[in-house]
Amino acid sequence: MPGKRWTRQERRSVRQQLAAGVPPHDIAIENRTWTGIRYILRVLHLHWSNRWTPSQTRALIAQVKQEKTLPKLQIPGKSAAAINAKRGHLRNAGSLGDQRGASKQKYSETELRILDQYAWRLGWSAREVHASGVLPGRSYNSISKKMGRVGYGDPVRVQRAKQARRLTDDERNRLRQCLVGEGRQLSSEELSRQFNISIKAVNFYRRRLGVSLSWHEARAVSSTEEKRQRVAEAQRRWLKAWWAKYRQRKIEALLDLQQRLERREHPAPIRVCRACAYPWFALPAFFQVQRRKMPNRLKVSMARTCRICKMKLKQEAEKEESFATALSSATWDQH
Repeated sequence: MPGKRWTRQERRSVRQQLAAGVPPHDIAIENRTWTGIRYILRVLHLHWSNRWTPSQTRALIAQVKQEKTLPKLQIPGKSAAAINAKRGHLRNAGSLGDQRGASKQKYSETELRILDQYAWRLGWSAREVHASGVLPGRSYNSISKKMGRVGYGDPVRVQRAKQARRLTDDERNRLRQCLVGEGRQLSSEELSRQFNISIKAVNFYRRRLGVSLSWHEARAVSSTEEKRQRVAEAQRRWLKAWWAKYRQRKIEALLDLQQRLERREHPAPIRVCRACAYPWFALPAFFQVQRRKMPNRLKVSMARTCRICKMKLKQEAEKEESFATALSSATWDQH
């Protein structure tokens, strides 16, 4: 069955899209496949390959010799990545005169052994290996890529990077518009919750757009007070857990000291705790000692409650105080 003939209107549309700089693979003709579009391009003797033409290559060489940077290099129909790759090929081929690129250097056996020692056995990251200077002449990106190729990367970080959420083009444009407009006075934490991305990503886009918050602006945003309260609560929980571990270590140390003193031939006198009724040794390690300077003498007194019971009583008093504070604040809110 013969194919559908190309009309004059369709051929004109193909020429117009090519003249407008549309890539051949992105040409859109109704009811026409890529095979049909490729056929009509050959019939019309139109260049549709992605290969560099001699005229494009000469234009790139001329622009590079004018010492233009990559963002200023413009070749119709070529992306920035294609221009950068072609510029690298021309440098290696010597077509750009003295502007030869750095040739790739393979890792030697000594460098591989050093990388195995620090990255695999010691578990250092690529940034730590680069900062230590054990591989002179190697950049951070080179070390990171080599660690990824040989499988020395941290599996947790690799998995986290694979599962990281990346914004689509529409979401990225909305984020940029928000940062420049109404989101200018919002905190990075609030924006990270709205767009479901990390705070570092929000700060990156802020720096890139030149709308980063100053210290005073960051303190003045609405969610800072909420963040301050949340951080304070997290710090209180951390301190509470730390003191619980400290008390446990202190109790274990006092019990161990008590057992070691009991094994001595001449142990110290016994003093019974008034709270727990445990017979401790009458030493400052177990009971708090208070010294008062009197007019004619120095009065020394020893507490009747051991240090462990004092810590427990203090902990209970803090719990009662926090409960009373929470109850009073709730009563005040109701009124």
